[in-house]
Amino acid sequence: MAKAGRSLPVLALALMWHAAQAVASEPTSPGVTGHDANLSVTVTPFSGWVPGIDGTVGGPNATVDVSLSPLDAMRNIDNLVDVLDGIYIGWGEFRYGRVGLFYDVFYLDVASAESIDRGVITLGLDLAFRQSTGTFAATYRVWEEGRSHWDLMAGARVSDIDIRIAANLNALRRTASRGESWTDAIVGMKGRYALAPQWSLSGWGLVGGGGSDLTWDLYGAVDYTVRQGFDLSLGFRGMKIDYSSDDFTWDVLQYGPVFNATFKF
Repeated sequence: MAKAGRSLPVLALALMWHAAQAVASEPTSPGVTGHDANLSVTVTPFSGWVPGIDGTVGGPNATVDVSLSPLDAMRNIDNLVDVLDGIYIGWGEFRYGRVGLFYDVFYLDVASAESIDRGVITLGLDLAFRQSTGTFAATYRVWEEGRSHWDLMAGARVSDIDIRIAANLNALRRTASRGESWTDAIVGMKGRYALAPQWSLSGWGLVGGGGSDLTWDLYGAVDYTVRQGFDLSLGFRGMKIDYSSDDFTWDVLQYGPVFNATFKF
């Protein structure tokens, strides 16, 4: 399973790269070159991502196995609301001609995973964590035809994660806390393919490392254009971060359905 998890994002990026090479030789539309290039801003101010979580996290002298599917997360939505101290997920892009700057921000503050569901964590332990992950990448449009395009991406992913693990032992409650920050270099591609005047497919694939052993991010969605400059999307996203040090572990896959409202100016 570990080899499959590592090879999946690499294979996806390889397929996207060959597809981009195949279409890059076709003529680009006038809107992405020369004096006709304009500044555009695309924003998904809040992404409706309900991620499940699967993996191992830990601090000094304590690790916790975590497993909560997206379906279980939705079934426990009332408990999730109670234990969340904060959540924000959103992304966007500033673009001029062929070049752009993409950002993606993920913030999640869970006060007590023990309150979500008995099967989420190892019996007898309580987990709380705060995760901040920001991805920032320069983009370059290698092909565009109408509403369809392919963009290359290169940049960095910054992660800051704090973990608190509490254990109840013989009426005594012992707590271990640990936090670390790191930065990964990332590369990838994103694109959009128009199916019909109001329907399209969109997504991205990112992979990297450096601070962590491995990080990858895959997203795909079906988009519906409600009106010019406003899209609704339904899709699926998976984000993996595998980081470990002598006294800190965050080897976690977060995955689940996504519902987005996107604005373009």
